[in-house]
Amino acid sequence: MQTYTEVGRLTSEVEQLRQQQALREQARQPSPPSPVVENTPTILVFRDGHRSEIRNYAIVGKTLWVFTEQRAREIPVSDRDVEATRRENAERGVEVPFP
Repeated sequence: MQTYTEVGRLTSEVEQLRQQQALREQARQPSPPSPVVENTPTILVFRDGHRSEIRNYAIVGKTLWVFTEQRAREIPVSDRDVEATRRENAERGVEVPFP
């Protein structure tokens, strides 16, 4: 009887080792490249009515920093028309995370 118990235990251990080995092999294989997601621009609408399309920006305090490859420029948050900016971007499916 003890032999059957040992065989069962060893069979279970072998199966666990096979599963672990399969997981390790899977982890070693390179994952497929992630699809490229377009960086949809955000539209800023200003109080004077003009608009600006931006892609990379940060807000620090009451200043909106807009970054391009050539430079960084600062825009006072108060220069924007908040509701028009939200509305314009919502229509395009862009979430505007700033105040």
